[in-house]
Amino acid sequence: VTLFSTGCATNPEQAKSKQAVKLTKMLEDDDWQVRLKAVDELRWVGSHATEATTLLLEALKDEHWELRERAAIVIGHIDPVPELVTALSDALIDNEVKVRYAVVGALKAYGPAAYNILPKLIAILGDEAAIVRNRAVSAIDAMKPAKVDIMPGLRDILQNGDTTARESAISMLSHLEPDEDIITLIIEGTHNDQWQTRVIAVRGLGKIGAGYPDAISALIDALDDENEKVRRYAAESLGMFGPGARIALPKLKGLAKDEESHTVRNAVHKAVEKITAEKEVEGM
Repeated sequence: VTLFSTGCATNPEQAKSKQAVKLTKMLEDDDWQVRLKAVDELRWVGSHATEATTLLLEALKDEHWELRERAAIVIGHIDPVPELVTALSDALIDNEVKVRYAVVGALKAYGPAAYNILPKLIAILGDEAAIVRNRAVSAIDAMKPAKVDIMPGLRDILQNGDTTARESAISMLSHLEPDEDIITLIIEGTHNDQWQTRVIAVRGLGKIGAGYPDAISALIDALDDENEKVRRYAAESLGMFGPGARIALPKLKGLAKDEESHTVRNAVHKAVEKITAEKEVEGM
């Protein structure tokens, strides 16, 4: 039974509003667990939680990470106002992963309303925690960013970021509407010195590179990569293009004969089938 289930209120909205006031007082309690319970209940009060905005902002700075996490979750459920967006922006550097994850989730819920902190979200693509990086990609996507606002940051990450940041940047690029600039940036990732980044790049090309000759050429080149996972995903990506990747058939058929990895050969066979639209391929 939730704290705002009064049972005696005839108007649910009035009951929620009154309960929001009650919970606001609980947020001032010296016992952090009482404050935590109050924040949890504010999730269900919805828009009426705006009455507790000031205290929620304080909760976002509480010494107990559980309280900061819950505060971020609640903030994501109420109407965005500049003070809340700014507070979430500041909390992106919280030292607790679960808090950062909740903060990015709240910003994702705000979408375009949090557009002014887009640069900070792009920077979070380099977060040490994969769950935070992945959620940041979704949050940025929810903001529907203009290309001019996002490309400089992504280009900087691809040039100067660490492996995990580059992988997240390429993942973000694959969520955008493709054009020559975006394809070129992802192709650059296929030449990275880290095989994990090259894998993300060839997979990204498979998602959005159809119809771009340079993407097909980059994937054909990737079939010679020293790492078998890169070769495998390059083949799979070419297969995703179907007949549009017929130019890759000679290379794929040659690889099917010479490749030592069973996993790569299997991916190559499937790619050729998709490209030729045949269930069996002669001479393989």
